[in-house]
Amino acid sequence: MKTSDNTPSPTLDDRLADFADRALAGTAKQTDSHAEDDLRDLEQVVLRLQQAAPERPLSEADIRRMQAGFNARARREQRASAQPFWKAWFGGWQPQVRFALAGLAVLAVVLLAVPFLNLEGQAVSGAAGMTPQGRAALTAAVLLVAGLLFWLSRRK
Repeated sequence: MKTSDNTPSPTLDDRLADFADRALAGTAKQTDSHAEDDLRDLEQVVLRLQQAAPERPLSEADIRRMQAGFNARARREQRASAQPFWKAWFGGWQPQVRFALAGLAVLAVVLLAVPFLNLEGQAVSGAAGMTPQGRAALTAAVLLVAGLLFWLSRRK
């Protein structure tokens, strides 16, 4: 259907245009049997398009019915795609950002809880700081919580 310089052949274009005109006028009901394969395929497309188009304009009742159906479908899809507020706020964050925020929250809780911990089992004395055993227990707890958070936030 194309000439050697890759442009459409004018005779094939003219033949297809003539067939399309005849199809729109209603005189062409089937493809030409002597047409080339490419032209015959395009003629079949023209005939299918002509058959798919309504012959008469739509009535007002049909238009209203189609609009009501469209509006109902739009409302249904909007309800189906509604997200909870927390997903809209936090759903787009990368897992690394969520993990960093969780780590900061754990660190804040630990820093607030350290002064009130009595890890030695003795009465609280006036000395500042913690014993080495208390620091080791606190470090182990923080590492355990961080490992748990990492395990829960990994991609599954």
